[in-house]
Amino acid sequence: MKKISFVLLSIALIGCASGKKNNLRMNTELSVDEMKKDVKFVERKLFNMHPDVDLYISEEALHKKFDSLSKTITQPLKPNDFYLKIAPVVASVRQGHMSLNLLNEQLEKTNKKKYKGSKSPLSQFDFLWNDGNLYVLKNNSKNKEIKEGSIILDINGISPQKFYEKYRPTITSDGLNETFIQKWFGRKVTSYYASEIGIVDSLTMKINCSDSISTQTVHRIFKKEVKKSKTSNKSKAVKDSTAIVKNDTLKPIKKILTKEQRSAQRDSLKLLAKKDRIYGYNKPKNEYSINLSYPTKDSKFAVLKVQSFTGTKYKKAYKAIFKEIKEKNIQNLVLDLRGNTGGRVTEINELYSYLTKDEKFTLLNPTVVTSKWKLPYYMHAGRSALHYLLLSPFYVIQSPIVFFKTKKGKDGKFYYKLEEEKKYKRKENYYDGELFVLTDGLSFSAASIISSNLKGTKRATFIGNETGGTYNGTVAGRLPILTLPNSKLKWRLGVMNISPSEQTDEFGHGVRPDVVLIPTTEQIINKEDPELDWILNKLEIQK
Repeated sequence: MKKISFVLLSIALIGCASGKKNNLRMNTELSVDEMKKDVKFVERKLFNMHPDVDLYISEEALHKKFDSLSKTITQPLKPNDFYLKIAPVVASVRQGHMSLNLLNEQLEKTNKKKYKGSKSPLSQFDFLWNDGNLYVLKNNSKNKEIKEGSIILDINGISPQKFYEKYRPTITSDGLNETFIQKWFGRKVTSYYASEIGIVDSLTMKINCSDSISTQTVHRIFKKEVKKSKTSNKSKAVKDSTAIVKNDTLKPIKKILTKEQRSAQRDSLKLLAKKDRIYGYNKPKNEYSINLSYPTKDSKFAVLKVQSFTGTKYKKAYKAIFKEIKEKNIQNLVLDLRGNTGGRVTEINELYSYLTKDEKFTLLNPTVVTSKWKLPYYMHAGRSALHYLLLSPFYVIQSPIVFFKTKKGKDGKFYYKLEEEKKYKRKENYYDGELFVLTDGLSFSAASIISSNLKGTKRATFIGNETGGTYNGTVAGRLPILTLPNSKLKWRLGVMNISPSEQTDEFGHGVRPDVVLIPTTEQIINKEDPELDWILNKLEIQK
């Protein structure tokens, strides 16, 4: 027990010190030699661990890029300035799962209590990057002068266009398509601002709203303010409800629930919590990761929106959903994968088993890796010594399993056996009606893989935009995060080449839709849905 307490105390102390250490590192210049060693580290690990490093660029060309990079490093730089040099070389491999991350300012021990539970100024907004401009999609701040649809001209004096020009070379999709990049920049733009302006209590936004330019201030919302706001609203509600009896000197009588009522209330809350776990409730967005809806008067039309293939009890969710689809005799189903950046292969295998008309199917081709002996290490590379120490019993069991599941093929490549490479039977309760699939540039990774198989088997009609992930697969599976030895930049890379059983002859592109429909900025801001409207018009269904 004392040993466990000592370990926990050590972890707490390390956490307290890490913020200060990180912030000092951010502002300390690296020597030329340190940066060149980091370049060699990335080059060596990339060629050793990545199973498809030369798919979109030749090995010779990539080695030349690393050599040229080393030659351009002639003076000391801070880590994030070094990032701007090395990240474009990593992005030239054109593998969307692989990325370097900027160092960001972290809270130090003296500030953790102050900022705990607070909302930073930028986190109070949802943004859209489209047509070369940054728009406000949603405003959750207290400053209601910033209207939805406003164009952000600058934040703290820095324009989003400047950031796009600066960071665009560091972003890549899978392969040659561009649809992912524009969408991804819109999601990442707040992190770019955070890396440059740091942790702040307020910031200024210069906005253009209906051709009227103004400068607005947005403040951090602290935990006490959130509590105070909730208390104030509650008090107002009580005041309003008792206004008609304001001259009554009697205190309001608190409603006392019976034992049966309390029991029913507890059961109701338990059922709600169970639903949240099964369907993956996202509290900040007030939506479920998996959601079946009926947006029209037609009782035979439904939309299955899957936000992400993570964070749910997916087997229970899909079982219940397709039971409902069968009971309601749904004839037209829309699978909405827009904005779905992927997740578990096991989940898309489960979903596909309800959608395919084939009695038996295989979701994936054999998975390529770079080594039989080193794969167990590669899968968990970059972990701390403490992590390995605490989980060593698990690794002792797992490593031999990984080793024996990895075989050398006749072509000289190593293959790791995933469960989804086996033949599966479709579900008895499968859906056999008309299927439409909605995709966009953020339909990535697992969302692209299931799209490839649905497209290749001609199971569905696709509407929207080309997926951000390529048709023929991606390098992902396990995504260890390595730390560059000197700059301490975090680097994520995939170690398994995962490809769908359905393939295409077109090189380097995603799943292209049968009907290309890209919403305009105005349509997005006004929450219009031209892709869904196209389907409804085709089926002659009214909303």
